[in-house]
Amino acid sequence: MKLEAYIFSHVPRKLNQTYYSVFEDLVNRNLYLNLKDYPNDGMELNTFIYKVTANTNEIYYIDENKVKAIKYKIVAEVPMVEFVKESPFPKKVKNELLPIFSGAISEEKVMNIYNKIITKDYWRLNIIESLKLHAILSQKIYELPSLRANTQHTPLAKLFSFYDREHEIDKNDMSLKHWIEREFLFGSKQFENTSEEYLNELLKKEIIGTCFTLVRLRKVTQNQFETILNSTKDKGYKRVLIQYALLADYDIPQEFQIKYPLELVFKYPNLVSSLSDSQISNIPSANHLLMIGYKIKDWNYDYFDAREIMRAREIFKNDTYQVIEPEKWWII
Repeated sequence: MKLEAYIFSHVPRKLNQTYYSVFEDLVNRNLYLNLKDYPNDGMELNTFIYKVTANTNEIYYIDENKVKAIKYKIVAEVPMVEFVKESPFPKKVKNELLPIFSGAISEEKVMNIYNKIITKDYWRLNIIESLKLHAILSQKIYELPSLRANTQHTPLAKLFSFYDREHEIDKNDMSLKHWIEREFLFGSKQFENTSEEYLNELLKKEIIGTCFTLVRLRKVTQNQFETILNSTKDKGYKRVLIQYALLADYDIPQEFQIKYPLELVFKYPNLVSSLSDSQISNIPSANHLLMIGYKIKDWNYDYFDAREIMRAREIFKNDTYQVIEPEKWWII
């Protein structure tokens, strides 16, 4: 059975794409059951909303407002105005925001709002100012000047790119051109479209962080991902890259599946039999196995995370487990 929910993502997502949501330190894993359930006081400027579907047999956490699932599929982009309408903002706040979204106030007034926001330090923007910027950028009624982007605008670049607004790099900041340009790239709604020339330049200069982020955001093709993977020599970096690739649902070559079974059991459950005793002798590993329906024989599951995983699986009638006996590596 499928469940519909909403993800409030900090990066754009590809429509009809599956994403994994299993490494807590890498992703926002919350899928909200209703738009109004999102805690709007904590919304960041770079927030992009999507409707998703998840299989109930892959949900490993549930409360009254949200769920967490091993993976989910992006089915539609949700305009920010829909969130504003549904969110429990005071009427006064909605009366400020909705006319901007609809283009019902004068262009002069909008430009005054825009200029005040665009010249303000990013970290000083409050939630209402952030939503006003979304409102202004998301519609085409008001004609905006091309953004001459410098380092001050780097945090805003994703938003301008997402809404396909004109921009150029300030000539006085050309030394940081790469870092500004990559933020515009990260905010684009185009996926798997990184040029070979750009990727080769990154690899040649060993700009690993940007390469990894391109994988995480699904900006490279399957072949380009494998090029990055084969070019990454450091074992620690390679493990992180494998995790990023799983989050964006790239196919992992079999030779690497065998080397990183603990990270990849979510996508390739047959790798469970490849895990060593040392790989499962800790709570995070036990949790991961529990999420996909495996219990370790004689393991004590009386702790919060495990109880929540088992509770969610029980709610969705998915509480049958295979039992692993580590010493002999039998599945009972």
